[in-house]
Amino acid sequence: MFSGLERVKGIEPWFRVLWCKVVKRRWKWPVFPLRGEELLALLALGMAYLYRKSRSPFWYVVFFDGRGQERHRTTGLRADDPNDTARAKALRAELEAKEHRGGPGSVSESWESWVPQFLQRHCKTKKTHERYLDAWKWLALWMEHERIRSPRELSYRRGVEYLDWRTNFKKRTGKTVGRNTAIFELKTLALVMGEAVRLGNADANPLVNLKLHKDKPAKKPEITDEELAQIRRALQNEPEWMQVSFAIALFARRLPAA
Repeated sequence: MFSGLERVKGIEPWFRVLWCKVVKRRWKWPVFPLRGEELLALLALGMAYLYRKSRSPFWYVVFFDGRGQERHRTTGLRADDPNDTARAKALRAELEAKEHRGGPGSVSESWESWVPQFLQRHCKTKKTHERYLDAWKWLALWMEHERIRSPRELSYRRGVEYLDWRTNFKKRTGKTVGRNTAIFELKTLALVMGEAVRLGNADANPLVNLKLHKDKPAKKPEITDEELAQIRRALQNEPEWMQVSFAIALFARRLPAA
């Protein structure tokens, strides 16, 4: 029980069974035996968090204003969109930073406070950077769903569960992704965890030795002579550069001339 509490911001485990101390704004509040909802409510003290309502597609945020009053509001950002989820997480971090300004327990270990900067430093080209950012958006959506707020809360078991979640997640179009895409994204998380260890945000990288097999890519069908003839007839009415490009592609694939 208390090993989990140690990883939650604002909580100090006490060494007696079913007892703990909650730290909020420099004050220590002794708490007597807790159960279910009471403990969950205390975990929310002193930190902003996102949640969903059953009939709404949007993220809602809970935070404490300057007078210590709890506030609830909609972000207007969709929970099923990784881009909107990334923006919602940034909003949560901003509100949490304001809440803890001047007190202990900063957001330095939270993912959004250092991962984007790390990926920008790590990637040498714009295309590579965009690919990693796209992977991170899906990872961030999953971690928000699983309530993994910082690197210390990630384990090997939870990491490999990402594969099932990702390959079964349906976009608004109804489409899903393949296993190889999910493996690349999980390896991106392993890369990020390596940086977390170097920064002191985690004691170890549980994903350092991932042994995952990729699916063999589907074999692309060869173009038949009839299809080749149809393509060439269609290209006769197109610009010359399109005809040249197709000829180069044929040569690269070493297809027989029709």
